[in-house]
Amino acid sequence: VDPPGWFSSLLSQGVLLLNATLTVSSDDSITLTQHTKFWEPFMHKVVECLLHSRAKTKEGLVFAWWGTKTDKLRRMVDQI
Repeated sequence: VDPPGWFSSLLSQGVLLLNATLTVSSDDSITLTQHTKFWEPFMHKVVECLLHSRAKTKEGLVFAWWGTKTDKLRRMVDQI
C-alpha cells in the first residue's frame, strides 16, 4: 500500500497520529524545550477532549506512547 493509501486507511478507522512536539524550527530560532513548552497545553487539551468524548460514548480509546516527551501526557491520562 502506498503512503496516501495507508494514511487513508488509518483515517477511516478513526486513528489520530500526534507527535508530542508537533514540529521544530528549522532555523533553530527557539530551543526544543521552548518549542515543547509552547505546544504542551495544546497537546493536553487534545488528549483531554478525546478522553471526555469517549467517556460520553462509552467507546474504547487506545494510546500508543513513544519516547520520553509523552510522559506528562501519559500521567495526565492516568489521572482522568
